[in-house]
Amino acid sequence: MEIFTFISFAVCLLAIPVIIGIAIFFIVRRGMQMKNLAHHGVPATGKILLIKQLAGANRSPQSRSWRLRYSYTVEGRTFENGINPGAEERQLEVGGPIEIVYLPTDPKISATLGMVNLSRQALKLPPLL
Repeated sequence: MEIFTFISFAVCLLAIPVIIGIAIFFIVRRGMQMKNLAHHGVPATGKILLIKQLAGANRSPQSRSWRLRYSYTVEGRTFENGINPGAEERQLEVGGPIEIVYLPTDPKISATLGMVNLSRQALKLPPLL
């Protein structure tokens, strides 16, 4: 029985760096996407599909307890994406417009105009209007 305890412990120890590595991969990938959006993104107007507070969020005002989904169309193809909206974005209406930026080389990659402008500010670029 002790060998199974040892193996379980070893597997858990090996799983931790794998999980951390996967998390770092996704964080770096999104950072690169935001950099590309800041440099090469095209502004567009999307449509808000959903604004909702997540279940079990205890009515917290924090943005992580909310979800906003939007869609946008590029060259006849419709894409969807979602964000954790801030207080300002939570005031928007479902069915209403939302300003987004997408990558023309890979239109499924997008972000809100506000987020892209924050990236542009960090890169010392002028805001997109």
